[in-house]
Amino acid sequence: TPEGARDFVVPSRMNPGQFYALPQSPQTFKQILMVAGIDRYFQIVKCFRDEELRADRQPEFTQIDCEMSFVTQDDILNTFESMICNIFEKMVGHKFEKFERMPYSVAIRD
Repeated sequence: TPEGARDFVVPSRMNPGQFYALPQSPQTFKQILMVAGIDRYFQIVKCFRDEELRADRQPEFTQIDCEMSFVTQDDILNTFESMICNIFEKMVGHKFEKFERMPYSVAIRD
């Protein structure tokens, strides 16, 4: 994509000397869902960095990939707050109170 994402090239074990590219599955999945009329979703995605290795970075990581159409800031915050609350409650039995929000003007001032 123009943002700089590239396919991750992997050597084939079954065909020595040949390679295959892992597709950008989050992008493919997003396009299928958007065409189907689903205007928002999230997925937990395993990612690979296609860049020079550094001591402070691992080449593989997991991220939450979220795509939402025609939403407000509150829609995004409510979605992720709800997701975090549900994950913690189901996984470790912890129930959060309502998250406090700090306006940008306060965050930039203090």
